[in-house]
Amino acid sequence: MSKGFYHDVSKSARWHAGDVIRVYDGPFGDAVVLGFDDNDNALVERPYAYASCVGTTGPSVLLGHERIVYPTLDGFVKVGDKRTTT
Repeated sequence: MSKGFYHDVSKSARWHAGDVIRVYDGPFGDAVVLGFDDNDNALVERPYAYASCVGTTGPSVLLGHERIVYPTLDGFVKVGDKRTTT
């Protein structure tokens, strides 16, 4: 986990590390909450995949993830969590 994001629960107790939130509608639109800092900023991580032909002999899929810090999770929808998902 990134330095400073060591709280497992938000100050409102609405959000927890491990919650899955919908960042946007579409493929790979969900992200996992990794933790919260002292100011209640949320660190989330979202996977991505896209096709690329740049510098290759043919189409290939590039996989990765991005880490995003949100000052608030208000407006996001929880779609799952590690406590209830099997």
